[in-house]
Amino acid sequence: MLHCVFRAGLAEMRHMRGSWESLHGGASLWGRYEWHLAVASHLIDEGSVAYLQVMNGERTIAILPLLRTKVPLTPFGTVAAQTLGHHPLLSLTDFPMCPEADAVAVAAAAWDALTTLPHAWRFMYWHRVPKSGNAMRLASAWPKHQVFIRDAAPCNTLPTSQAYEDMQGLFSKNLKASLRKSEQRLNEAGPWAVSTQSVGDSNEIPARFDAFLTLEASGWKGAAGTGSAIALNTDARDFFAALLACISGGFDPQIALLYLKEKPIAAQFSILVNGTRHILKIGYDEATSKYSPGQVLMAAVLKEACSSAVGCVSLVTNMPWHATWRPVGEPTCSVLVFRSRSTAFFYSIYLRLRRLLKQIHHAVRKAMPLKSV
Repeated sequence: MLHCVFRAGLAEMRHMRGSWESLHGGASLWGRYEWHLAVASHLIDEGSVAYLQVMNGERTIAILPLLRTKVPLTPFGTVAAQTLGHHPLLSLTDFPMCPEADAVAVAAAAWDALTTLPHAWRFMYWHRVPKSGNAMRLASAWPKHQVFIRDAAPCNTLPTSQAYEDMQGLFSKNLKASLRKSEQRLNEAGPWAVSTQSVGDSNEIPARFDAFLTLEASGWKGAAGTGSAIALNTDARDFFAALLACISGGFDPQIALLYLKEKPIAAQFSILVNGTRHILKIGYDEATSKYSPGQVLMAAVLKEACSSAVGCVSLVTNMPWHATWRPVGEPTCSVLVFRSRSTAFFYSIYLRLRRLLKQIHHAVRKAMPLKSV
């Protein structure tokens, strides 16, 4: 018989470390203890950190984050909701679960526990989760009339279990031409070099991290632009620093750098977990844009991945510039769960009315005569 234990606060999370790490076999980055510890420590208010530990006897088989925050949800306004982590830096979310666990049984035990939590909740909102992930395994088994699942932007990936020459043949003609031209320009301006080694030696971390922060803040994200650069936001900086501090055999952060005349002009922050390198942030010196430094560095990272045990490079998001690399889109979903049947019913009526109004609006516009010029 499965049972659940509710744990609140960072101290309780750290208490679960051994149990959490027992679920790392086959886990993605989004299910790792190191990732969730950095999230809970720096991106979520500590008073809003809680977890549901699902156990089979003495064995932990799943850990469901219940990170409380406020999210906008039409037509309810801004509401308090349980999340897996809701922050601009969290493009994807998920949680750990034993691969051989009975997802239906885990879902039933978690649902019973969630509906009797010591604190009230109205909504659970997972803004973007992998369709093949553990969050979807649970959501698909919960009461259908209280769970709303929608397709979200795909997670673009680049399979690297092939020779780089074969992979390169898939790139768009424009990209291949741009890479050739950029490398030629770098050769003329050189010398230039790429370092794709993992951080590894702790003595290298401060300098590489500072270079990454400087480059990421050098363009439109900097103080003269949107002010969204990591270096300008203490929580964001501390989050990435915490990820760097979690180097282990199965959690491998990398800051890849492109140098021109020994000066860094492009950087990538990524983490390798279970054969997939997840690229979390990129940055480059916009004064060197004629060399397309971001493209050159990406090509170098892919080439290194193809020659190693990395089976896939994940771009995590779905940006327009990805298209030239010919990525494979992995489906993701957003999940909205209502604790109350009546609230879920109201929301379903709202969605139907919205669809009806859109249909009416479209029909009216279609029926309107074209204006003569």
